[in-house]
Amino acid sequence: INTQWPWVKDKWGDTRPEVVMKNGDTGPNYEKIAALRPDLIVAVYSEIDKAAYDKLSRIAPTVGRTKGEKEPFSAPWQDNAVQIAKALGKENEGTKLVRGIRDKLGAAKKEHPEFANQTAVMLSWYKNSVAPFTSTDVRGRLVTGLGFSYQTKIDTIADGKFYTVLSPERVDLVDADRVFVINDKADQQALKKFQLFTNLDAVKQGKVSYLLDSEGPAVGAAISQGTLLSLPYAIDQLVKSVGRE
Repeated sequence: INTQWPWVKDKWGDTRPEVVMKNGDTGPNYEKIAALRPDLIVAVYSEIDKAAYDKLSRIAPTVGRTKGEKEPFSAPWQDNAVQIAKALGKENEGTKLVRGIRDKLGAAKKEHPEFANQTAVMLSWYKNSVAPFTSTDVRGRLVTGLGFSYQTKIDTIADGKFYTVLSPERVDLVDADRVFVINDKADQQALKKFQLFTNLDAVKQGKVSYLLDSEGPAVGAAISQGTLLSLPYAIDQLVKSVGRE
């Protein structure tokens, strides 16, 4: 399990957080969380329901999803950041950091006006299928934040979820001007062998950015986490990946 992300090294040093939930777990491990005796529990970017929130709140004060978030994982990254900052009594500092990231996105858009004339989509290879993220997911929001137009038909098919798994006949929906792929090496290789994907114009023209998820520079994780620490790193890496034509 990767707990030493590139963007936290300056802040964390050699500190290694204890992992209380792994991919595939069906819900929070309440006993493990309680054993850590936390002062605060942050659950903004999660699927927890009211029952889970109530259980966590009995362990420690818990920051849940924002009130405006209709579906899990759909809140803007800046809303999540400010909600956490408020809970820490650092709303002004959080707001200032959000402004800095917005300025960074604005600078990238200004430096790359060509992004505004391109459609883009971000996806993963999941369950042997092409699985694009929606425009309301943090990954989609970062793409549009850079100036790209998103393929919003994906939102309709996803029907409220933050991603969807495409059937073979709908793979054409990800044939955008620029495709961002978040996967580690094994899944990237599997995707590159999927003929319906390799036949897309974007792939043939080399308009695909392959971003490692939790391996190496872990750009995918930086994007997916969508935190005040990870986003500046994610923006730099995303822009750099488009430059590698």
